[in-house]
Amino acid sequence: MENDMINAKEFYLGFQADYYAYRALRLKKEMDALKENPTSFPLEIFDYSLEDHLRSIKIDIRQTYFQAIETLFELIFSLRPVDGVVNDSRILKNLVKKKDHYWDIRSFAEGKGGLDFLDQEVTQGDAKIKTLQYLFYGLLDLRDNKDFPESLEAIVKILKIVANDLSDRREYNCYKHGLRIFPHADMFQVHNSATGAEILNWDLKDSMTFVHEDEKEKVLSVVTKMFDPERDINMICLCNNLISNLIMIRRRELKKEKKVGIILFKLDEVEKCSKHHSVCTYLTFSLGH
Repeated sequence: MENDMINAKEFYLGFQADYYAYRALRLKKEMDALKENPTSFPLEIFDYSLEDHLRSIKIDIRQTYFQAIETLFELIFSLRPVDGVVNDSRILKNLVKKKDHYWDIRSFAEGKGGLDFLDQEVTQGDAKIKTLQYLFYGLLDLRDNKDFPESLEAIVKILKIVANDLSDRREYNCYKHGLRIFPHADMFQVHNSATGAEILNWDLKDSMTFVHEDEKEKVLSVVTKMFDPERDINMICLCNNLISNLIMIRRRELKKEKKVGIILFKLDEVEKCSKHHSVCTYLTFSLGH
């Protein structure tokens, strides 16, 4: 893969390290502007709908989140150590290999391994450090930084959250393959069968629904998921910052720079960013057939 035309150095120097942050913030700006001035609609769209316009932005934000997660894990797996040795120059070769890390990501989300190599001690030159640290901070000596241990812990927490969000690919596949999503439910109510008293009343207007068929189990599921663009944007930015650390620390080495812009992560910030903003995040109804 590597030759005079293209190599790992060109990849690291040219990689769009903040692509997902730019994209998420651009979508947020568009969404906020539309809410503030709903009359500024594109006249060229026949039968224009403000509701559909806002929904399309929320769909883009959601897809961007999934893509950011995929990119983060692709980079992580492409830099995984082999026999305890890391080799950053092999990233392009590893990225273009046909592979599917879905089961590893799902296993990691469920606490069953999948990314055990993050705890593996690796050798880089004369240094021996854990893979997790090497991926996102390279050979920077941060032992005297009191916030550094918390940052490593926070990174693991982020990876667990995003792995869990991606581990059920049914929703993401509906976006990618045929845009098989549609508004379906306005509310979900539960009443006491004896008295008729209302027990639950969830507003589902800001949601989308997709249908999934489990051919093996002969089960058809109707899944309604609430939009949560605020959380999606927050999580996109966390993924983006991990990607940025991974790229920028290697760019610094290649350019022989003394300074580098890296991010230390806080556990409370991760908790805040990952918080859902709805009592009900999704509903599933299944029917055997």
